[in-house]
Formats: sequence, C-alpha cells, structure tokens
Amino acid sequence: MFNNVRLQQFFFNMFKSKFPYEVSCLESEVYTDVKDSIVKFKSNVILSNESKTISILLNKKCSVTEVAYLGYPLKFKEKNTFLYDDVKVITTKLPVNPNLVNKVKLTYKYYCSPNYWVSIKKGSFFINASNFIFPQKPSNNNHPSLVCLTADKGLKLISGGNLIKQGVKGNKQLVKFKNNSCYGLSMVGDNLLKTRDSYRNYNITILYPRNYLNQARKINLIAKCILEHWDDFLPRPLDKSLNIIITSGNFHPFSDGINTVLPTWLLEKVKEKGKTPTEREQLLFDSLAPKLSKLWFKTIEVPPNQDWLIDSLCLCASMHSFKKRYGKDINNDSSLPSPLYDYNKLNSEQKLTTGNKTFQALIEKLELTPEQFFRDVINQRSLNWSDIQDQLYPQTAWYSHRISHLKEKIKTQKYF
Repeated sequence: MFNNVRLQQFFFNMFKSKFPYEVSCLESEVYTDVKDSIVKFKSNVILSNESKTISILLNKKCSVTEVAYLGYPLKFKEKNTFLYDDVKVITTKLPVNPNLVNKVKLTYKYYCSPNYWVSIKKGSFFINASNFIFPQKPSNNNHPSLVCLTADKGLKLISGGNLIKQGVKGNKQLVKFKNNSCYGLSMVGDNLLKTRDSYRNYNITILYPRNYLNQARKINLIAKCILEHWDDFLPRPLDKSLNIIITSGNFHPFSDGINTVLPTWLLEKVKEKGKTPTEREQLLFDSLAPKLSKLWFKTIEVPPNQDWLIDSLCLCASMHSFKKRYGKDINNDSSLPSPLYDYNKLNSEQKLTTGNKTFQALIEKLELTPEQFFRDVINQRSLNWSDIQDQLYPQTAWYSHRISHLKEKIKTQKYF
C-alpha cells in the first residue's frame, strides 16, 4: 500500500509510460501577429518511436490547427488530463509502421491568443514557455531545441540559448536561437535598451528602459554575486546564459531558469522601501536571487502541478546566499501555517513559505550543509518525497479528494 505522496509519484510514473519515445530535437517557428493579437507556432518534434500512436503534451490555451507527418495532415484527438491543470494531451496515429523509419518528424501547427502565458500588443510581446507552450513529454526534455522567431522590426529580442542567425524580411526581423534543452525558451520583445556582460563563462544580457539604467547596473552586479556563490558549489548547468528583462506591466516577477522578467513596479517598491543604498541593494538581492537560482534547479522533476516545490527550493537557496553575502537572515515574517491547514486553500505565497521551511528542516534532519544539500538535490540524491511528506504534509491533509481519484484511475488505467 502506497503512502499518499508515493501513490501520486507512482501514478505519475505510470502516466509517463504512455510516452514511450525519445525526442532528439525540437524545431519551432514562432510568428508574432500584432494585427490579429495572436502568436502562431509551427513546431517540429523529431523522435524515435516503436508505436504508431504518439501522444504529446501542450498548453490548453494553444489552439491546434494541424498535426502532420511529412506534410501529410493526420487526424488527432485532444484530451484533458487531470494530472495537469492547464495542459492537454494531443494524440495521433502514424500512417506508416515506425519500425520502417529511424526518426519520425511530426509537425504541430497552433496559435495562442493573449492569456496568462502569452502577451502581445503593438511595441511588445512576451511568451512564457514554462508550461508546455511548446509540445513536450512529461519529463526528460533535455534535448536540443532550435527556435526561429519572426517579430516586428525595431524590437529588442531576447530568449534562452545562443543567437545563431539574424536577418530582416520586409517589416519583420528574423532571429534564430539554439538551445541545449527545452528549458529557457521563453521570449520577450520590447523597445528597450540592451546590455551584455559575461562572468565565469556565463553570459548575462539585460533589457531595460532608459530611465532604469542604474537599477540595471546594480542587477548585473547582483547576478554576478549569485553566479559566484553557487558556481563554487553546484554542478554546472547545461545552459550558461542569464537573461534579465525589466519592463512595465501588472505582473509578478517570473523566471523559467534562463529568462527572468522583472516588472518596473517592483523596482519602484525597492526605491520606496530602501532608505539607504545598502538597504536597496539587499531588497533587490532578495527579489532577484530566487529567480536566478532557478538556473540550477529548473531540470529537477516534480509531480504535475507541484512546480512550486522548485520555487521553494530556489527560495531556500536564495535565503542561504543572502546570509552568506550579508551575514544575516532576510528580515521577513514567514511562519508556517497551522499543521491542521487545508493544503488546497493555501495561496502561492503560503506554499512557497511552507516549502522553504520544509527544505530548511530537511537540511537539519539530514545533517548536511546547505551547499551539500542543494548539490545532492540536483544530483537526485536527497529529494525524497517521503521526507517531504513527513515534514510538509499532515497525514490527513494531502489532497484527500485527489488521492481517491488517483486510486480509481489506477484501477481503471485511465490516464487521459
């Protein structure tokens, strides 16, 4: 009999078995259409497969218009999966026996109207690729990716990976990025200034409005401090780029591990609350460190809808790096909720606080230094879900309704 966390992990492993193929590359063309306020995608997924039926995950906000094999349109089905809140499964059947070909290339054409992950308007756009905006498997997405982006001329463009080609066609600009993985594929285009720097073989790029030049310089220095601290202890990440974008908008800071987007209102708050240059630097460090720390932790696998655990790890790591730099703890009141809380009613901030406290407790329980703990987590040695349940979730409060649903699904083998 599984305990609840193991039951969810067991079901996720069964779910992953429905995707029995290896992806060797993702090639995607992205076209920003300001006139119709949509972003169009044409994504080629190159894979090896032994079954004629192929399923892949895509964000629910993506409207699929065609799935094709060698230019031949195929019938496809879209189904929801209760494991993910905002992701659907696209299933199609190949017209040939996959054993007759070494590689299969499927083409997915779809578009996105403005939503939580995609914003497009005259003079700027933002594509948050952290939640299956590109077709992917549930896990093991450490394969190369190539993205060709078409956008209006005059915009400064930024994305993860290396810029390998740039050109102009009519009133549009075309840029091509190559990435070592499918992480960090978020894209931003805006009428901003751009500065580049490097540190310890990491590339740092910052986009910022002209009147935020001083803040951009300070952010660059803080980014180097964070790189220096963790580069001494943690395994080198696959991607060695940090992109930081400062732009206006009513949104919270965001990071996919390579691209970090900061709203200008946050920097104004820092100026307002910080009474001295040192206080302002510490507030900025506190805001930026959890986002930049994701460069090392973004590839850790967690169950569906539990990405906040990665954010909690990053928060815990950033608090440690803050103490290392400034010799004191971050001054905030972040006590744990009552042990009898209803987990489903916790908001995002409470989840992060709870997760951060959990990992701090695990570090003490395992008698490791923070550097040893985070290194082992990245190497998949210390992130034990049983330990997390013992520290984090009361036995009576771990998704009780969800677990009963999981048990029924396991009995009937209905995954999506």
